[in-house]
Amino acid sequence: MTTSNRLLAGEQTRIDRSADALLLMLSLRNLVRAADWGANTARGSAQEAARRQAVAEFQQQLPNVVDARDVLEHFDDYATGRGRLQQRAVREGQDAPTYSFAVAVDDHDVVIAVGPYRFDVRSIRDACRELTITILSLEEQLDTGETPAALA
Repeated sequence: MTTSNRLLAGEQTRIDRSADALLLMLSLRNLVRAADWGANTARGSAQEAARRQAVAEFQQQLPNVVDARDVLEHFDDYATGRGRLQQRAVREGQDAPTYSFAVAVDDHDVVIAVGPYRFDVRSIRDACRELTITILSLEEQLDTGETPAALA
C-alpha cells in the first residue's frame, strides 16, 4: 500500500499518520527533482520541452510544494526563525512567520498542513500519478525514437 493510500484509509494512529505525511511531502520533492533531472538530460530536444511542461503542470497542481519540503527538511532552521522563507520575509520588512506541521482528517479527506501551505492527499496522489505516468511515457517514447505526444 502506498503512503497516500495508507493516509486515505484512515486506520492509522496519529503518529503513523504524521510519519506517512512527512514521508509523502519529502517524496514529492524527490519526484520533482527526478523529473527535472530527466529534462536536463534531454536538453535541446522535444523531450526536454515535454518534461518541463509536465513538471510545470505538476507544480501548478501542487503550488508551494518545494517551499513546504524546505520547511520540513530544514525544520531546525525554521524552529529558530532562520529558515530561507523566514529570512526572505525579514528582508522584505515582515515578521518571520512560524511554520507548524499538522495532518487533519475530516471524513475521508486528509489534509497536510505545513505552515500556511495546505495539501489534500488525494490531490497529491493524483498529481504524482499523472507526473509519473507522463515521465514514464516520455521515457518509452525516447526509447522508440517517437516525438513526445504532447508536442506532436
